[in-house]
Amino acid sequence: MTHDAQLDRVLADRGRNDIHPTIKERRLIDKEHPENPRVHTEIGGAHDTATDVIFIGGRSGVGKSSVAAEVSEILARADIRHAIIEGDNLDQAHPQPWREGINLAEQNLAAMWKNYRAVGYSRLIFTNTVSVLQIAELTAALGGETRASAVLLTATDATAAHRLAQQETGTALVEHIDRSNRAARRLDAADDAVLRVATDGRSVAEIAHEVLVEAGWLGTETPR
Repeated sequence: MTHDAQLDRVLADRGRNDIHPTIKERRLIDKEHPENPRVHTEIGGAHDTATDVIFIGGRSGVGKSSVAAEVSEILARADIRHAIIEGDNLDQAHPQPWREGINLAEQNLAAMWKNYRAVGYSRLIFTNTVSVLQIAELTAALGGETRASAVLLTATDATAAHRLAQQETGTALVEHIDRSNRAARRLDAADDAVLRVATDGRSVAEIAHEVLVEAGWLGTETPR
């Protein structure tokens, strides 16, 4: 079989949920035909499959990390290849880079996602308080063709305060509640296309299932 025929077969067989086998075969063909540019341009794992991303935003105390972890668990049980990136960790430093006009979070996201794509990941769960207000910038950082869903988790001031009180006490708690309340008001300005998901009085599993169904990553079956 010629190397072009091999490439045609690999392209025809590749799957959306797991492109790792495609990358593995590409590397084998690459070793046999290193001089052929088609190997690199047509079926490189980082170039031939769109990125599917769910941006999860929301005030402190709304449960972003818990929901993202449950989303990941549901996907893992279905054997759907995916990655999670906590946006709040991308530019944790002092002085804060963004206050100096440095978009370090976007730069780090671009670098991390490039590495994930290189080993076959094409689905991403991304959490960050204001991610739903920065969809264009974050999508650009991911690069290539991107299909994005944006979810704003919401909670009343009372619910958020109660949840935060389980994590902190004293002056730090008062300040955290104030920041959460201010963030909620700011997030109210999110585009109408952003899906609002209320978290008050609901289980993490129920919320995560709704997020995946609305994003089109999962069927409508009720979670167990």
